Amino acid sequence: MKLLLLFISLIISADLFAQEVSLYDIEKRLREGDKNALFEIAPYFDSQKEITEYLGYHIIQTTESNVAKRITLENTLFIEQEMVITEETKADEFLMFLHKNIAKIYFSELTAAFMITPLTNRPARVAFREMPNTAYDLLRPQYSKLLKREWVKEYKIDSFIRAKDPKALLLIASAFYNKRYRFNEHNFDKEECIYLLQLLTGVEMAVDDDRNILSFHIEKEFYSDAALNMLIYFAENYVKFIWDKEQKKFVNKEMTVVPIGNEHELFARLNSKKDAVALNAFIKLTTCTPGTVVQLAKEYDHADIPASYYIPQFPYRFLQQLVVLTQYCVGNNIDFIGSEALRNDIAKLSKHLSFTERRELEDKLIRTLTLDDITALEYWTLIREQNWNLIFSTGRIVDIFYSKHWQEMVNNDRYLKLYLKKGYLYDNLGIVGNCGEFLLKFINNGNVVCEKLERLQTDDKDIKQQVISAKALCAEPIHGPDGISHYWEGNNDSSITDIAAKIREIKWSEVNQEDKERALIKLLALTSYNQIDTVLNEIEEIKFEKIKYIDKYSFMKKDWGFLFEAGFNSRGYRKEFLHHYKALSEYDLYAYYLKKGGIDYQNPDGTLDYDKIYDILKHNIVDSFVGGGGAWRDNEVYSVIKLLEITHNSTLGFPKKRCNSAGVYGCNAANRATAWRQYLVDHHLLKQTHDEPVSFNYR
Repeated sequence: MKLLLLFISLIISADLFAQEVSLYDIEKRLREGDKNALFEIAPYFDSQKEITEYLGYHIIQTTESNVAKRITLENTLFIEQEMVITEETKADEFLMFLHKNIAKIYFSELTAAFMITPLTNRPARVAFREMPNTAYDLLRPQYSKLLKREWVKEYKIDSFIRAKDPKALLLIASAFYNKRYRFNEHNFDKEECIYLLQLLTGVEMAVDDDRNILSFHIEKEFYSDAALNMLIYFAENYVKFIWDKEQKKFVNKEMTVVPIGNEHELFARLNSKKDAVALNAFIKLTTCTPGTVVQLAKEYDHADIPASYYIPQFPYRFLQQLVVLTQYCVGNNIDFIGSEALRNDIAKLSKHLSFTERRELEDKLIRTLTLDDITALEYWTLIREQNWNLIFSTGRIVDIFYSKHWQEMVNNDRYLKLYLKKGYLYDNLGIVGNCGEFLLKFINNGNVVCEKLERLQTDDKDIKQQVISAKALCAEPIHGPDGISHYWEGNNDSSITDIAAKIREIKWSEVNQEDKERALIKLLALTSYNQIDTVLNEIEEIKFEKIKYIDKYSFMKKDWGFLFEAGFNSRGYRKEFLHHYKALSEYDLYAYYLKKGGIDYQNPDGTLDYDKIYDILKHNIVDSFVGGGGAWRDNEVYSVIKLLEITHNSTLGFPKKRCNSAGVYGCNAANRATAWRQYLVDHHLLKQTHDEPVSFNYR
């Protein structure tokens, strides 16, 4: 009985395998131009037999019907009036179509597909424009290499080029279409076809893509519609091209080539390998004609054209907003360039500075900038979005600046309109950062500001939209702490005994080096304050060799929130820290590093100045102005909170340490800061009103 079942199972398995092989064998014959294969694949249209396919690393469970229809669609080019294959198409429908049109159906070598209507009888909308000199100059050195490519030899394109025969253009278009996407096949060199066409014609060509929109970046289109339309054009028109000896390219006198402006040249430079060239092009584009820049930015964004890493990471989105911002500024006599002194300060903020140097410069700008200056700081920070030094400094500056100048701003229509306009444009950058939080400062502004917004006269649709949102926020009250538990896997009151022995156990274990390092990182996250000296001494000679992206000592800042001015990786700095750790109380140790960092949080007599602390808690957990990966910087805030916890003998329900990072978790002190600000209010520890707008980090 068992042998019989095994025999039946083998027959079934063999039958399944045979059918799967048969289906893909039919596909092979279709691609070779065997018309009989069309009839052989038709019965599979009705088969609901399950089949497994592999798309890269993905395993797809599907049916023979789906696979057969996909294969047929990949190997036929019947127009809508002839045959439309859908999920509902039955085998008899397709067979009836084949029998009716068998004499008309032919295999096209140009398309490697079966068709009825020739390419020359199909419409194709096209457009041509001049090619930017920058783009042409980049391609020109590749010409000789392109002629040696395997696909060029296969289609004998090199021979036609040497003969100055325009059929080369048709064959290039054919090669490009035949590199179209098929299931689980990728041709990563298909862009070369377009590059060679551009070198031979000296123009950029656009055809309709799958959205029926003219695309000048045919090589970037995923779907094959654009490639087919380009082939259709050349099938009908390649004979109209002749070789121009002087211009050294094929020209078509019937072809209308649209001249391009400076904007096209600048866009072509955005991917320059020279950082300064790309950056200068980006800056110039922000002040060019808005309509042209927005159109090209959308075009480049849709095609996902790569750009230099030295300009904003979403350059085309940024350009669409910045070009409108600069136009608004010019039209309203607003300075977005800034004085030489301000630009010098921005350059300083972009460099590496010590904490105290950076804080002093930030505070200077907060004190001295005016509502006429602030836009320039924002503009240049958006330009240098990739500079994390600058974007976090600007994040703190603008947050505090607008709170301090809020009444001046809302009482001046010019400044208020500008703020609303910028808030709209910045929010549409589509990137993290407090540049997208401008409206938050209207929260709880009350009826007075709401009425000012109501009376604001403007024809700007962006500002009108912002007014509606801002008015709603004026009536929204400020909420206090969220009241939920703040204990979780990444932050809890963990403890561990005999930590020195456990570190040595990991150090001398026989596991591989990477596992040792990971185990050590997890262990360090469990340490308590009174174990810090033991831990630092035990890990002093342990080197991290495998996990390069994690700093062995990062837990000292991430978990304990010390405000370290210098890098803790210096042995001398660690030695100094251990000296103070042993000599000072926990309160005095945190206070020592706050003083060293120049943090002003005390009264003249050394007691806590709760009004200063309130402002620190409110503004100094910093979100970047733009970008920054969504990270926040606590700066001195947790250290100040630690002094509050010790002074008032309470953690307000939070764990006793900032984080248990373990090289994985990221924590910030935002919720603690909110809770402690509320504590200061509830316990009447404040002498000032603190009625300025909420911070951009308000959540």
